Amino acid sequence: MQANVSIVFLNGVGQVEAELIRNGNSIDMRATDKTGTLQFPEVLDEDIISLNGACTGNGEIIIDIPVLPPSPVNIQAGNFFLNFIVGK
Repeated sequence: MQANVSIVFLNGVGQVEAELIRNGNSIDMRATDKTGTLQFPEVLDEDIISLNGACTGNGEIIIDIPVLPPSPVNIQAGNFFLNFIVGK
């Protein structure tokens, strides 16, 4: 299945790196420094979507497939590191 990871930066700028991890191995990596959507075309249940970034304002992370913790997630100014398990 495809996963779309939408990042919305509000009241400032930001940057995020997103990594798809399967069985402890990096499968795919994407990055952006603006509001937008990162796509992972080959996601399986129990994969991990890992996000590492920072923003000067606040923002929101939205993943369009079932994940745990559930999406959307609000982010505040500063650094953030989030892991989502797919299919939970």
